[in-house]
Amino acid sequence: MPNQLDVLVVGAGIAGLATAVALECEGMFIDVIEPSSESRSGGAAGLFLPGNSVRALTALGVGKHLSESGAPVPGRRLMNQRGSVPADIDMAELWRGTAGCVGLTRGDLHAAL
Repeated sequence: MPNQLDVLVVGAGIAGLATAVALECEGMFIDVIEPSSESRSGGAAGLFLPGNSVRALTALGVGKHLSESGAPVPGRRLMNQRGSVPADIDMAELWRGTAGCVGLTRGDLHAAL
């Protein structure tokens, strides 16, 4: 009979929940606690998830949620303080072979996890 491992994850933010999901995928029993009295599940702040994070989150089983609630980010434009554009970056080309980049709210990512 394999040994079961009970794990306590302290912190219910994005990193804590992602850790809990990853450990649960490995067959561990997880308890998550949040020491802060402030809710960490909300948030309308926008997040940019580059291809490597989308790939990692997809491996955790939330890829469908990212594609449904997020918006693809096909490119990024870098601008200086004068408004000149020193670079336009094709994100699909940059992350080719990894995953597409996605923009979504912190609350949506938190809910997915």
